[in-house]
Amino acid sequence: MFSESLVLLFTQILAGASLAIMIIQVIASRKSRQRADELLDQLEIGRREYRLMQYRATSNKNLMEISNVFIGSTQEDLDDAVYSALEKIGEFYAVERASILMFEDDANTFSCINEWCKNGIREQFDDLQNLSCLDFPWLCGKTKSRSPILINTINDIPRTSKNLRLQLIDSATKSMLVVPLISRDHVLGYLQIGATISARKWSEEEHNSLNIVAEMLASELSHLQAEQAIRDSQRNFQNMIAYAPVAMLVFNAKGIVQYAQGRALARAGFIGADLLGKTVGEAFPDNNSFQDHLSQSLEGDDFHTELTIGNRIFDGHFTVVRDSDSNVKSIVVTAVDTSDRTKLEERLAREKLYDNVTGLPNHDLFVEKIINFQERFQRGIVQQGYLFVVAVNRTAPLHSAIGLAAMHEMVRQTSDRLLSYFSGDIHLAHIAEYDFGILVEDPENDEQALELARKLQLEFEQPLFLEDSQLNITCSIGVARSEARQSTAEDWLGEAQTACVLASKRGGNTECMFHPSLASEALSSWQLSEQLKQAILEDSIEAWLQPIVNMETNDPIGFEALARWETSPGQFIPPSEFIPIAEEYGLIEELGNIMLRKSCKLLRDCHLLSDDFQELYVSVNVASSQLEKDSFLPSVKRLVNNYDIKPHLLQLEITEREAVNPNQEVVPLLHKAREMGFKIALDDFGTGYNSLSYLNDLPATSLKVDRSFVVGMENSSTGVKVITSIIELAREIDLGVITEGVETEEQRQTLLAMGCSVAQGYLFSPPLPPEKVHEYLSDHSTKKSNG
Repeated sequence: MFSESLVLLFTQILAGASLAIMIIQVIASRKSRQRADELLDQLEIGRREYRLMQYRATSNKNLMEISNVFIGSTQEDLDDAVYSALEKIGEFYAVERASILMFEDDANTFSCINEWCKNGIREQFDDLQNLSCLDFPWLCGKTKSRSPILINTINDIPRTSKNLRLQLIDSATKSMLVVPLISRDHVLGYLQIGATISARKWSEEEHNSLNIVAEMLASELSHLQAEQAIRDSQRNFQNMIAYAPVAMLVFNAKGIVQYAQGRALARAGFIGADLLGKTVGEAFPDNNSFQDHLSQSLEGDDFHTELTIGNRIFDGHFTVVRDSDSNVKSIVVTAVDTSDRTKLEERLAREKLYDNVTGLPNHDLFVEKIINFQERFQRGIVQQGYLFVVAVNRTAPLHSAIGLAAMHEMVRQTSDRLLSYFSGDIHLAHIAEYDFGILVEDPENDEQALELARKLQLEFEQPLFLEDSQLNITCSIGVARSEARQSTAEDWLGEAQTACVLASKRGGNTECMFHPSLASEALSSWQLSEQLKQAILEDSIEAWLQPIVNMETNDPIGFEALARWETSPGQFIPPSEFIPIAEEYGLIEELGNIMLRKSCKLLRDCHLLSDDFQELYVSVNVASSQLEKDSFLPSVKRLVNNYDIKPHLLQLEITEREAVNPNQEVVPLLHKAREMGFKIALDDFGTGYNSLSYLNDLPATSLKVDRSFVVGMENSSTGVKVITSIIELAREIDLGVITEGVETEEQRQTLLAMGCSVAQGYLFSPPLPPEKVHEYLSDHSTKKSNG
């Protein structure tokens, strides 16, 4: 019994010991595993640190290689250096594309300046030019704020950035990393790398290392660009000196040339290199004034003076350069060649007083010569003189037949004949397009003066020769004797012109002496002017509208307003009679205001008639004297506002002769009218010989081809050539063309074939009285609706 108890106790003790041992073993095993885990963790950390050290070492090596690419690089081989750097970046980061995009100077656009792609990857360079920042707001906004952009998948791009999404899809880019290029606190652009084969995530270390690469690239690009800017500035300065009409010379304190450069020196007959080391006397012998100027400057004076070097005239500036002790160190002479300007000023002065076609004195200079004669006549130094005005007849149809160049040649040959015919003490001038003035002192009486004129007519019986053809012309000659009643030169010249006009009315090819009895004609003109004044006062001048149409459809696009004066039912005074009277007696402005007011009212009524006619315009003739009034343009502006007319639907017509007259300040006023929104039409285009030389200065919107050209078109091929040249000229300078006087279907078809689609004339409609305008438009509106 005792033995069994002892055995049981011993067994229990043994079992407890075994359990304790097992517990100890379990505890020991857990500590071993924990230690092992700790060792494994330390090993993994070591491995990561090793890989990081290895990556950093490789990254540093890559940075050094990229840096070496730029060593010794210049602006000329910058593209190659950048490409090599991008290639190394792409290979290091294991991507298929690397590129640099730079913001333009305005910071609103950006472009790719270089791109590297792995073999087989489509280049994107051309698609990344002149991109607008407004189209890529998220990309540009983050870049300009110096924030990197990590795009692991296309879903990382905000859905509002549609253009960036499309760009990545188009280039098959699955992941992209973008870092800004920053130099001196200024964002130049950005560096981007893209993976196209498969999407990938960018590690923080890759991002950090790419930032370092971007800093280095920004520094190199900024440095090379700055160097290039300095070289460009130096080259530009050298080119400015070398090619501008400027000479620059530097003399030391002893007056010896240290620097000499400039195109102007060569034009003056000197080579800069040959002047170096010479004194001013050796460099410019026999130029005492230059030596005096330099001596004055060496005494410490800065000054400006006219300077002669060789055969040229210069605007010279002598500038003293002093050392730190205020002693004269050197003299810088900057000289601007003014020889050509001086010649130009002389030429312009001559052109102001001489005609550019014939070289003869013009109207202004002729008047001065008349004034000089009248002063001598009034003092009794000369006994008598005669003024002749010679006008070539029928110039309008002649112009349409032979063209502008031939008309110039006709004028030149006419002036030659006049010069060869007259002898003795005379003054010959070209006083108008086809009019000449001659002041002659030889005739003793009226009969001798008229005989002189008759013999002159015989001179023009012989034809003129223009190239391979001959031209027969006739002239009207007016003669006026100097009289005490003529208080001004214009009085005397006016009498000769009046006699010339009367000779022309008599059929031309004749002469007429002015006599006070001719004043009866002036009286008739005055009486007509009084009637016109009353008609203006009674507001009885009406505006009739002639349609301006699109010849392809015959639909009206506008109207020209034409003045009509009905003195009794069915009885009209032609505009060709009362318009010159209005101009002569100062009524043209009041007449023009009436036409503008009534035309605007009629146009407003047309607009109210139908929505089809909202863009119809009206063209109103304006005289230069009317335009020159300070109140004219403001009053026209008020007029269109009162009638609720858009300014571009009012076209102001001015004749070519008035627009190009150099004695009038019309062109600036026409520019002001254009600024206010009005259209400008140049009427009777081609009838003035100076038109082309002034056309570029005129703010015209359209040219109106004179009806004489349309008539001449049927008579000869020359007329067709003239209109064709006008159409081509208008197209070159972006002007519309309106042909006047189209009366036959053949003319319409010919003009359409030449490219002119806008016209007016009796083929489409005569001028319409106000009550017929609505009927005309209603008829066209009905035709249009019926198809």
